Amino acid sequence: MVEEVFTREGQLLEVEIAGRVLRTTPEHPFFVQGQGWTAAGELQPGDLVSTATGEWLAVESITDTHQSVTVYNFRVSEYHTYFIALSGPGVRRLGA
Repeated sequence: MVEEVFTREGQLLEVEIAGRVLRTTPEHPFFVQGQGWTAAGELQPGDLVSTATGEWLAVESITDTHQSVTVYNFRVSEYHTYFIALSGPGVRRLGA
C-alpha cells in the first residue's frame, strides 16, 4: 500500500540498459554487481545492474540531459526495494 507520494524538481539523466532508456535522477540508486546500491550518476558503461529475475544487464550509456523536471517518489508500508519492470533493473526508493 502506498503511504505517501513525494514530488520535487530534479536533474534528469538517461541511462541506457539493454537497449532501453531509463530516465532518472543522478542520486537514484541501482543495484550494481560487486558494488551494491549505486547512484545513477556514478554508473559507468559496462556496470552490470540486477533485474527482478536475478539477471545482470549491462549499462550501455549515461547521458546528462541538462533538464530539470518534476520527479516523483513514493513510500509503501512494507517494502522499499522495487523493480521498474518484470525484467528491468533493480532500483530503490531514496531514503530506504
